[in-house]
This record gives sequence, structure tokens and C-alpha cells, in this order.
Amino acid sequence: MNTKGILASSALTFILVQLLSMALPVPVHAASVTIVPTSGTVGTSISIQGKGFAGRLATIHWDNQIILRDIPISETGELACSLKVPQACKGRHTIKITDDSNWTSSTASTTFTVLPSIRVFPRIGRVYTTITIIGTGFT
Repeated sequence: MNTKGILASSALTFILVQLLSMALPVPVHAASVTIVPTSGTVGTSISIQGKGFAGRLATIHWDNQIILRDIPISETGELACSLKVPQACKGRHTIKITDDSNWTSSTASTTFTVLPSIRVFPRIGRVYTTITIIGTGFT
């Protein structure tokens, strides 16, 4: 091969590599989620932080049931929101976040442990006062 052929071949290889690198998706880290607190009673407020999402809107599931929709995701793939623990039995429950990108690595999940709770109303009373007892988080 002469010098012109080698230069043409090198230029063509360079152009092909550049075109392929534009066509291939940019690697993105898998999504992750953290919650605070990780346990509590029904009605507890949970702060949710997520990162690594590829879409623009997120959906939050509690044990595979949608409880929040259209949570905005920043251009850097981060989200923040809060929710109250829905009526649930005691034990571990899955909180899963998906986004509208339909990319499998753009899903993250964690667990929240529901603790049982008992409330008595009124807290103070005289003899023979009628009371109400409310229990949540029991199986």
C-alpha cells in the first residue's frame, strides 16, 4: 500500500471510530435510592433521595403499587421527594423507583420496615371514661 492509501485508510478508520462513538450510548451508572428513616409506623414521613436515573419523570411504587407519579428528575439524574407510609402490615416493604426512560438500569429499590403502633384516645380521663384504641401495622 502506498502512502496515500495508508493515509486514506487511517482517515477512514478515524472517521468510523468517531461515528460509532456518537452512536453508542454514553455509559451511565445504575440508579440508586436512599431513604430516611428506614423503619417506622404507618404515617411516618420518609425522605427519598435518588441518583443515576436516565429519564425525566419518576414513579414510586410501594410493594409494586404506584403511590407517587411524575416526580421530576434533574438533568444530572437526581431526585428528591417525601412520602408518608401507607396502611401496611408490619414487616419489610419494597420501595421501588422507576423512570420514563424504559432503561432497565434506571430502576432502584430499597426496603422500609413497618413497625406496629397502638394509640389510645383520650390519653387522660376519669374512671369510666370511654377510650378509643387504634392499632396499625399489625398482620
